[in-house]
Amino acid sequence: MNTLLKPIFLFWFLSLSLVFLLMQISGCTTMRRGTPDGPPSFYVNVDKIKNPVPKPLPKSRRGNPYSYVEFGKRYYVMDNSKGYCERGLASWYGMKFHQRHTSSGERFDTTSMTAAHKTLPLPTYALVTNLENGKQIIVKVNDRGPFHGNRIIDLSYVAAVKLGVYPKGTAHVEVKAIDPYQYQKKSMHSPFASQKQIHSPPPSGHYVKLGTFRKEMQARRTAKKAATLIQTNVRIIKQHKEKSDPHYFVGVGPLKNQTQAKYIIKALKTKGWETPLAIISY
Repeated sequence: MNTLLKPIFLFWFLSLSLVFLLMQISGCTTMRRGTPDGPPSFYVNVDKIKNPVPKPLPKSRRGNPYSYVEFGKRYYVMDNSKGYCERGLASWYGMKFHQRHTSSGERFDTTSMTAAHKTLPLPTYALVTNLENGKQIIVKVNDRGPFHGNRIIDLSYVAAVKLGVYPKGTAHVEVKAIDPYQYQKKSMHSPFASQKQIHSPPPSGHYVKLGTFRKEMQARRTAKKAATLIQTNVRIIKQHKEKSDPHYFVGVGPLKNQTQAKYIIKALKTKGWETPLAIISY
């Protein structure tokens, strides 16, 4: 090669290498501009995908800078997630970023229960509640975002489907950080969590009545079946018509209005629920 061309070639080689490296380490956060996103083109059996089990994990080395700038705004990463709870809009992201590196360094999998948050430490496990339909999921926060409007969390496609955010696009949610050291696998891993205790009297609100039973075991079986189908709060409420004759009411709730209750009824019927359903209030 001509000796005069060698410095020029070296300059362009190093420049292109640097650009490639920056693209690799920037994660999904810098890729969310431009072309539209979408769901997977392949079949995903969402019902088979379970909530992750929170466990203690080391902080990501690359995902937790003191601060960072995105779209001209500086964000400060939280030292820890203790006590974090926030309400706001949730959105979702999908195949546009599938298998790309997230801000934590992990590869994004739109078929896993993960999410992006602007300032929570990476990784953080969070309980996300859809305030519009009562559904709850657990996600592992391993990415940064969303950087659009007043949205507080970006969910993977599968997480969005399970929470009822997809195909709507956005939903009002509550995001609460989970302390993995205090997390009890048996009480949270299954959507059957709220059935461990029998409530008497019940919290006030609207309920979708699944049935009333004389035997506690029958009530628990019904509650477990419903919770597996819709993955939201199902309660068993002990009722005493007479002291010697207790009954066990099983219902989904409490729900803040009848619109939520009708959504639950539709969801159960879609999943094949056959017994009559009714809306009652406490």
